[in-house]
Amino acid sequence: MKSLVRRLLAVLLLALPLSCLSQVRIYLGAPPPKPMTLVPGLYANAGQGAMAGGQEPRAFAVRITRVDGDQFSGTLEVVRLDENGALVRLSSKLTGTMGNAGIAATPGKIVINSTAPLTVQLQDEPLRSSMTEMTGNMRADGFRLSWKTPDRQMGADKLGTFAALVTASEDEYGQVIDRYREMAADKAQLMAFQASSADLVERELKAYMQETDQLLEAPPVAGSQDDVVAKAAALYKKERALLEGHPPSDEEAAPKGARLMAMQIDAYWSQVAYINARQREVSRYWLGRGASISQLIWYSPCVSGTLPTSLEYAASPACGGLATAYDTVQRRMREVSSALGNATAAETSMECLWHAAHQALRPAVLAIPDYCKRSLATL
Repeated sequence: MKSLVRRLLAVLLLALPLSCLSQVRIYLGAPPPKPMTLVPGLYANAGQGAMAGGQEPRAFAVRITRVDGDQFSGTLEVVRLDENGALVRLSSKLTGTMGNAGIAATPGKIVINSTAPLTVQLQDEPLRSSMTEMTGNMRADGFRLSWKTPDRQMGADKLGTFAALVTASEDEYGQVIDRYREMAADKAQLMAFQASSADLVERELKAYMQETDQLLEAPPVAGSQDDVVAKAAALYKKERALLEGHPPSDEEAAPKGARLMAMQIDAYWSQVAYINARQREVSRYWLGRGASISQLIWYSPCVSGTLPTSLEYAASPACGGLATAYDTVQRRMREVSSALGNATAAETSMECLWHAAHQALRPAVLAIPDYCKRSLATL
């Protein structure tokens, strides 16, 4: 090898004009520690991309079964885990050509390449369509392969774009397969746990959406307070008309029926209080149901610990629906809250009518609160 390099270098130097020799730079690649030759045998990669860069762990093995001059053939095997945790082993036949180390010349530069380039073609599926344009080069302990993929996205079914393969024995490669079997069992348990969590969330969410659909179609207390307030306001107008021109000195001197009207307004106020209490409890119940489902989503093993709308790395396929579940629940909680309305306004109106009804009977004793004067002025 050294004599070949010396002869090639001498020829190139003689071919260059004398004026260029002072500008020539010679780059010598680091010499290999031992001759790099491709021989039949097993070459393996045990853990490419494990839990890094959004890729699932995967192993590669190339079995070279025949070497004839610069031509070789064999098989390529890929070992990985599928999306549910099952062990997957994919194998395709390969053929290839090994180039020669040599000298490349460009204007003003001579590069001595001490590694032998490789060109590999996969001959059949399932890998041929997933790993294309395979190239590589020899290394001291094996070789490196690079390839292109039709899809550069990362995920459980992706194979990356390169692998460094080193010489290995069948026993050593068997140990790699054992590790992946154990890893598959661990992942399968995680996927089953995630799937169970997703199933629970989906059942709860489905029931919540169906029940609140019915609630939104006919809110149980919609308009009830306003109806009662309207009846009380009409009764107060009758009371005020009955008392007009007859200012009593006390309740006993009030015209017949006025006291009873004030008592009825008391009852209307109690009715509104019951309606509002039920409305608050209904609202609290449905918002609590929504909040509990939101918590199930937050703490689901399917979901990222930092964002309830982001699925965990390599989540089970059963988790897919949880990516939008949190936003769905939050939106429905707002719809329920809006449909049930605000009980405060009706309760305040009834309180003001109560003050007005009893103040009309005892003007010297009771006063109308300032916050009631504006609403009563519209009656």
